[in-house]
Amino acid sequence: MNKNTRSLLRIAPRIMLGLALSSSVTHATTLPVPPHEAIYRTAFKGIGVGDLKVTLSHDATTDLWTYETRAQPTALARLFVSPQSIEQSVFRVTPNGIEPIRYHITDGSSHAEGTAELSYDETSHHVTGQVKGIALDLPFEGLLTDPLSIRAAVLFDLNAGRTPSEYAMIDNQDIKHYAYRFVRSERLNTALGNLNTVVYESDRAGAQGRGRSWRFWYAPALHQVIVRAEQRDDGHIRLLMTINTIQWKTSGSSSGPIP
Repeated sequence: MNKNTRSLLRIAPRIMLGLALSSSVTHATTLPVPPHEAIYRTAFKGIGVGDLKVTLSHDATTDLWTYETRAQPTALARLFVSPQSIEQSVFRVTPNGIEPIRYHITDGSSHAEGTAELSYDETSHHVTGQVKGIALDLPFEGLLTDPLSIRAAVLFDLNAGRTPSEYAMIDNQDIKHYAYRFVRSERLNTALGNLNTVVYESDRAGAQGRGRSWRFWYAPALHQVIVRAEQRDDGHIRLLMTINTIQWKTSGSSSGPIP
């Protein structure tokens, strides 16, 4: 290996990270968060189960945002997770944060137990729809999120300079509250290079460390995109997601309706 080759290998990771950062700056001037597509490597109890594609898109015509996840399971994981499983949240962004409009999830099967459909009405302050085949009609006050838009709420709050705190979220037929707490700042080695991150922990308000919790690593240089997420059960990592790639998108059409 000659001297030039060795030099290139040393600086290549920094070049790749620089390209990711510079491309993000282009979109930051017009939108609160740049639309993007991120791929996460996922592992369940230490076993790799495939990738998760997370897409944030913006429709310039309606000024609505779509946050979507699609599973890309390994051949073995397809015994438990369908590649047709999709989760999607549509919302608008206000000066105070996000305002969910509708939510959809399907596990890819034809069973009602694997789906949920929610519609938010900010005029009547009711959310209606069905969860696991059971009709739902709940009144709410203030911000109400679902299992996906709560992630978007934190993302947009961080980018607006607001400190994440507590969020109300629909959990099956109930409204529960989840608290976010700052843990520390941490330099993290990722597939995109070494990144400064801020770490937040989240669990159900009042849980006092019992049961399952989440820990998220947000990267300010990547507009607070999550670069690592851990679901913990009594202190042990149950589910792990680590970022593998990210692509910045221009504002345009959303990902469209669920096929």
